[in-house]
Amino acid sequence: MFKILSIIFLTTCVLSENITEVIDEPLPNTKLSKFYNCKEFERDESYKGHLCTFEHYERRYDILPVGNSQITEVDFQLSELFDIPTTLFKIFPKVEYVNMSNTLIKRISTTSFRSGANLKTVVLDNNEVRTLPENAFRGAMKLEVVSLKFNRITEVDRDAFKDSVNLKELYLNGNSIESLDPATFYGLEKLSIVSLTENKLKDLDVRMFYKNPVITEVYLNKNFLEKLSLRFRQNSLVTLDVSDNGISELKLHVEEENLFKTKFSLNANNNNITSFANISSKLKLNELRASNNSIHEFSSVLSRFSITVLDLSHTRFGPILKNTFSNLIHLKELSLNNSKVTEISEDAFKNNEKLEVLNVANNKLMINDVKMFESAKELKILDISGNIISPKLNINEFKSALKHLERLDLETAHH
Repeated sequence: MFKILSIIFLTTCVLSENITEVIDEPLPNTKLSKFYNCKEFERDESYKGHLCTFEHYERRYDILPVGNSQITEVDFQLSELFDIPTTLFKIFPKVEYVNMSNTLIKRISTTSFRSGANLKTVVLDNNEVRTLPENAFRGAMKLEVVSLKFNRITEVDRDAFKDSVNLKELYLNGNSIESLDPATFYGLEKLSIVSLTENKLKDLDVRMFYKNPVITEVYLNKNFLEKLSLRFRQNSLVTLDVSDNGISELKLHVEEENLFKTKFSLNANNNNITSFANISSKLKLNELRASNNSIHEFSSVLSRFSITVLDLSHTRFGPILKNTFSNLIHLKELSLNNSKVTEISEDAFKNNEKLEVLNVANNKLMINDVKMFESAKELKILDISGNIISPKLNINEFKSALKHLERLDLETAHH
């Protein structure tokens, strides 16, 4: 007969009326400083579930308390798991969401999720996982969201997501991934969001996302990419963030055009890009953030798109003449702050009839009157701070000439 420990762990699950109270068996060699709590919750009118929260749970062996078949979400807080409990999905067979962030998990094996038949979301942020093995999520056939932010991942097996055919969102931010096999995301036809922010990527294969026909958001910012060329099967892409790399050459190609797709946002801030000539017009670029680059040519190139938001701040721009932005007739927001702008001609924004926001702060403009802005008749917000402002400047002239002006910023201007 096994010796029964003197410490007996009692836990009450406060659930809906049709769920009975659960009293757990003693947990041998397991130290828990707090009870776990279970309750019914309602996220919105269409979703009701049952959440079980573990606090200060220290699991030295693969043992969990007696479960309940009604639990749909499990959350470990301030706990020490070290490994993913293999009994978790047997004890909570209906669980759809599991959060095991900050639980000192060191590895994922091919058997970690073998019983997670109903699992849809797994969050493993801020742990110590170093590799994603082949079929890392085998058994979790309904898995839609995987988050492994801020682990220590250096290697992702090319077949890590082989059986994750329903995967829609993948977050691998803040790891140490240097490369990915071109086939890593093959077969994931529902994959919509991929975030690889803040890794150590130096290169990506041109067909990295080619086999993901509904990909909408890709985040590659804060890596070490110097040249980036990507080919997409369809123009489903809505957001691409490649900011804070060292990219000098950017190429984006699309094979098939979706006629219903209307907007694409590109964040390319803080790179060494000189031109955007190699961006496919099928992407229908709508917002471009290209602050702190080395752009030499943009007006004729960008005229292929219906640009509404354009950020060219922190560039060497020089004078803004009549034809500088004349082709960008859909422009609504323009940022040129800290761009060494020396002059703005009186009719510079004549063709930009939709321009509502203009930022030319911290340049080298000599502003004596409103004339250089008069052609932007729909302006609502104008920032001219940090330029050379004539002491004779009449603010009322701005209000009179720009009928829609709501805010004029010149507080830090030099007189």
